[in-house]
Amino acid sequence: MDEKKKLARAFLLAPQLKILYEHKEKFRLIFNQPLTREQGEIALNQWIEEAKKIKNKYLDKFLYMLNDWKVYVLNYFTHRFTTSIIEGINNSIKTVKRMGYGFRNFTNFKQRVLTEQLRLAANS
Repeated sequence: MDEKKKLARAFLLAPQLKILYEHKEKFRLIFNQPLTREQGEIALNQWIEEAKKIKNKYLDKFLYMLNDWKVYVLNYFTHRFTTSIIEGINNSIKTVKRMGYGFRNFTNFKQRVLTEQLRLAANS
């Protein structure tokens, strides 16, 4: 079964999921448009007001967090970059660190981190 059919089936089984999915896609579209910071803020505020009407506890938690970070989120419309690459690097370092309890010195740990970064870069 292909992904679209699976998604359609999930939506039939959980209509609330369809509403949340469609609203998530609207959120994504805001950031895919060439908006100024002011236009982005207007679009985001409209999206937030629509999201409040859905009355979903998980979405409401996200809205609460978004409100705290909104100023920084809106910076995306000015600079058009995210921290996702850095977050990915940090995540891979944490993974190496968890696996590396047997490393006897920092040099071995550092070499393992660099090797992991090279592996990830080659797979990108």
